[in-house]
Amino acid sequence: MDIDITRLKQAEEAARTQNGVVQIQRAFSPTVVNETRFGVNRNPRVERDTGIFIESYSIPGITGLPTTESQSEIGTTFSAKKSIGKT
Repeated sequence: MDIDITRLKQAEEAARTQNGVVQIQRAFSPTVVNETRFGVNRNPRVERDTGIFIESYSIPGITGLPTTESQSEIGTTFSAKKSIGKT
C-alpha cells in the first residue's frame, strides 16, 4: 500500500485557524454610540492515525491490521452583535 504523504502534508498545511471581523460604529451624539459586529471563525482539524504498521499486511482468514488513515473536518461559526452605549 502506498501512502500519499504529499496529500497528508497539504491537508496539514491547509489546517490553520482563520478569523474575520467587520465592525461598524455610528455616533448618534457625543455620548451615544451604536456598534455592530459580524464575525466568522474557521477552525479545521486534521487527525492522522498511523495504525500499527505503515505497510499493509494480511493473513488469509485473519482480520487485517489497521493502516494509516487521515480524517479532517472544518468547523465554521458565525456571530453577530449589536450594542448601543452611552458614555
